[in-house]
Amino acid sequence: MNDAGLEHASAAASVAAQELQRFREIRQLRNHWAGRDTRRSYYWYLTFEHCTELQSLAQRCRDGIPLPYYDFTPLTELHMTLDRVAYDGDIAPEQLHTVVSAAAQACSDLPPFTITIAGLGGTPGALGFSVVPYEPLLQLRDTLRTATLSAYPHAPVRPGSVDSGGVIDAYR
Repeated sequence: MNDAGLEHASAAASVAAQELQRFREIRQLRNHWAGRDTRRSYYWYLTFEHCTELQSLAQRCRDGIPLPYYDFTPLTELHMTLDRVAYDGDIAPEQLHTVVSAAAQACSDLPPFTITIAGLGGTPGALGFSVVPYEPLLQLRDTLRTATLSAYPHAPVRPGSVDSGGVIDAYR
């Protein structure tokens, strides 16, 4: 393994350890959907429907969590939420098409990137996999956000960062 590979592996191990520690400190779980705005919405997702290794990992984790409390995301629907685009009914179809076109144009300039699963962790309301490196995800989110706002200035973009730390939603 070269120096870059070692650095990447070290970063993944560090993020996994931090995520596990954060998860171990959770003292009470909460309903992921309680208190949330339940209006249907359009979001930018990074999807993993063709990532069979990730789906297998999610299934193994699922098999090891015998708690009926979790609402498991279907394996073919594993995703990372990048940002909200609009609430259903608040944006006209042609305006949504304009947002999609602006995003496609903006993202065509981004270089491809690879992310690595760092580990299983979560929040009081969800379990997920953290990933590294985080920077390309921020760049993608920022590019999508800028494109969205250029085409739909009143977009209710989500405050904060990508899924509060680059987490693939596996359980909710």
